[in-house]
Amino acid sequence: MSGKAKYKKAYIDDVINLSLVKGKVSNHFIAKWLHVDEKTIRNWRKDYYEFDHAFHHAADILKKS
Repeated sequence: MSGKAKYKKAYIDDVINLSLVKGKVSNHFIAKWLHVDEKTIRNWRKDYYEFDHAFHHAADILKKS
């Protein structure tokens, strides 16, 4: 991808939904899904609490079911 990828709040829902379907997702998987570099995902997780929380939230939902 050329240029800097822009974070979108909609990515939170993507992470949660994909996690619920797959059982768990990695930074690598989400990067491929969103067509961005894995480093971008790590940066977004560091910079946007809600995005990082989405990875953990889906895991919590799966543990309760």
